[in-house]
Amino acid sequence: MKRKLLCLSALVLCLSLLFTGCNWVIRPSDDPERPKPTDSPDPTHSPKPTDSPEPIELPDDFDPSAYPDAVAFSEIEYQRPDVQRLIAEINDTTALIKSGATGEEILDAIYALEPYSDEFSTMDSVSYICYCENLSDTFYKEEYDYLENQAPLIQQALELLYEAAAECPDKEMLEEEYFGDNFLDFYLEHDIYTNDEFVKLAQKEAKLQTDYMQLQENQTIMFNGEECLLDDLMEEYEGDYNTLYNSIYPAYFAKYNASMGEIYVQLVQTRQAMAKTVGYDSYADFAYEYNYGRDYTPQMAREYIEEICDELAPLYMSLRYSDEVNLEYDDMDFDTVIDTLKRALYRIDSAADDATFYEFFSFMEYFELWDATESSSKMSGSYETYLPTYAEPFVYISPTGTESDFMTLAHEFGHFSDSMINDNEDDSLDKCEIFSQAMEAIALSYSDFDKKTVERLKTLKLLDLLEVFVYQGMYADFEDRVYQLDPDTITVDIINDTYADVVRDYGMYAYGMDWYNKQVWVDINHFFIAPDYIISYCTSADVALQIFSLEDQQKGDGLDKYMEMIELAGELDFLELLDRTGMTSPFDDDRVNYLESYFEDALK
Repeated sequence: MKRKLLCLSALVLCLSLLFTGCNWVIRPSDDPERPKPTDSPDPTHSPKPTDSPEPIELPDDFDPSAYPDAVAFSEIEYQRPDVQRLIAEINDTTALIKSGATGEEILDAIYALEPYSDEFSTMDSVSYICYCENLSDTFYKEEYDYLENQAPLIQQALELLYEAAAECPDKEMLEEEYFGDNFLDFYLEHDIYTNDEFVKLAQKEAKLQTDYMQLQENQTIMFNGEECLLDDLMEEYEGDYNTLYNSIYPAYFAKYNASMGEIYVQLVQTRQAMAKTVGYDSYADFAYEYNYGRDYTPQMAREYIEEICDELAPLYMSLRYSDEVNLEYDDMDFDTVIDTLKRALYRIDSAADDATFYEFFSFMEYFELWDATESSSKMSGSYETYLPTYAEPFVYISPTGTESDFMTLAHEFGHFSDSMINDNEDDSLDKCEIFSQAMEAIALSYSDFDKKTVERLKTLKLLDLLEVFVYQGMYADFEDRVYQLDPDTITVDIINDTYADVVRDYGMYAYGMDWYNKQVWVDINHFFIAPDYIISYCTSADVALQIFSLEDQQKGDGLDKYMEMIELAGELDFLELLDRTGMTSPFDDDRVNYLESYFEDALK
């Protein structure tokens, strides 16, 4: 496991800010009325669920004294970290390494650095959380802007430390005891943040990202001659597709597509320049190796995406307009969501050896390590991040008021549990998203929903996984095409046209709605905040589906596999983890063809 002193900057921050991608995405108005689901999917696929489990009385025995070092989020006081002191401490350690210190002396110095680096990362996360909770809060916006601006300078100092460590006689011992195999070799071959031009570009990128987030605050449009909050209009006209698609959404994109799109143009140009500055042929090559440490290549991902477009997209579109499939979630208040998930987690703990998910949830609740409030000034979407000073994860959710909130909460709680079990050292997105997406299926299997609801939500979960492949594959395809454009001639209109081309290739072009086909992409936060992240949703969805299938065929088998994988996740890379646990790689020959058959048998 590679270990870094800091997870910094908007680029690296996305390793800990694990978005679920549940920001709202408009679908074209020609969607038909959805019928009620059939009683079950294809009975040859899996056995029907049994009746709901017996009601249980949840224990109220959480003992906070068992966590003497834990701190409630409300008690964490934000204080701007002393960046100059942190950089000075890093520089002193670098000088110590160059002076000929022994490996033991170097390790002692590096461990002494961790409280300073943890403080910076923690305050960075706190400022981000507080800013997301209220985008109109100028204090936290300014603090987050400041910290993101300083992060590249700190990373620059750290890379000088890594270079010095790579050249010292005790390099192998340092990698074995702290950094991980071959970690330091990278810094003998590459200059990233030690390149002054790269640092300037990284600071520019961070500023553009916060500019994008600011545009999400209290968005308004002109409606019937008055300036109105978009969230209020969406709530008032929910279900009134004529008004939504003929008035509200077109006005929204007419106002925001150009401004958000121009930010994206600058982000793409900046990122392409960053990659070229440090010797990479493309931004994807840089992001895959440096930001995400993936053990597969952009070319492997492109071939995988092409197969998704050719084989899964047509199936998804046929199911989306099928009279046999219901794609809608029923209403569900969030208190019921919480209670239902807690009961499921309690049953999971009873079924699995050494599982403590109910304890984790109680810990999260007691120490206020989550936010699921509703507000028009909140940033849309959901994520989990980490507070290293306190060794505590934090979950952020924007509820929708439907059963989908059960899936979202289970998803983010899967990230929370992964961070608790692996001390947040599982830094592979592909692995992390396994434990979030698979938790949705396992929690559903152990929930006390009635039989018909479980069957319907299982169908919805399968459809959701198919939709993950198709939509996230389409988004990854779009992103890849954009970054191959000439940065000197790229414009918002060109990007809009590129998106329209992609949705046409995936069969999602809404005829008569050109504004929709071209402009809706600006609401996908990942393009702006976490470039090249999206492919990890597809690769992890494949593995989550394997766990879902195991659990669906024999209750407990999927849970056992989940526990086996989460315990090993901190030690192995993504493809190594799959091989060690007997799971199929997404990149195996004919894998996507198999997925097509699986989904067709299960859902048609």
